[in-house]
Amino acid sequence: MRYIIYSALRNKELAYETLYSLLTVFADKRAAKEIKAVIYTNHKDTFMKEIEKNDYPHLDKVIFEEVADDTLAEWISDGYVYIVKIHVIRDFLYKYKANVLFIDSDMYITGDLFTLFDLIEKSEFVMYTERSSLINQYLIKIKIFDLFRSFAAVDDNLTKLNYKHYLSGSLGINREYGYITDDAIRLCKRLFRYTRAQESEETAFSSIIQNIGKVNTADDVMQDYSTIQIKRIFIGFAFGMYFDSDKSRITRLLDISAWSFQGI
Repeated sequence: MRYIIYSALRNKELAYETLYSLLTVFADKRAAKEIKAVIYTNHKDTFMKEIEKNDYPHLDKVIFEEVADDTLAEWISDGYVYIVKIHVIRDFLYKYKANVLFIDSDMYITGDLFTLFDLIEKSEFVMYTERSSLINQYLIKIKIFDLFRSFAAVDDNLTKLNYKHYLSGSLGINREYGYITDDAIRLCKRLFRYTRAQESEETAFSSIIQNIGKVNTADDVMQDYSTIQIKRIFIGFAFGMYFDSDKSRITRLLDISAWSFQGI
């Protein structure tokens, strides 16, 4: 069995996004047979309401891991919310003892997920896409003094300035490397403490993984729609299933299109 995991924590909107993303995952017949989705959430009631309302398919392939409020508060005790991704991946790897492919809730699948699983099973790493070198990324955000102070503070996981910065919209790790999540938490906390950079979680994973080996990108298999929210409405239109209030949104959109076509 192959596993994908999602984090739908804190913001209820992530529940709707995750349901849309899963529609694109299980649209593939092989994925519907061979993949299970593990969703870490503190909004299971929102998921179940939408699932029951829409007769959501493939529910037998979905596992909910409910995260208690006190656990979530502990995970973000330093004030950096994006560190929850590392904690979710860590919890999965230690609990399920299986390879993992993490997917952000705003991702939709455009290619063959099994090409990524094949890489993970060969003990290779997967991240979403390459962005820039770390030096360029951080010079945009912080002063040079803070940059070097932060990098000097990360002990044996010292980040090299020629490393690439990868986005973590997807993140694939073989179970044998589960230990790197502890390193990533430590490095992430230190980077955020010194730089306040919102990319600290991505930087931590990018750095630690590049200390071990090659990073493969997944941008030919999935895309995100975080900057173009209208895309999720069209996913709903394609599958005939809408969550939250998206059905009324698509109705209004089609009405506007009709008026425009008629010259009204």
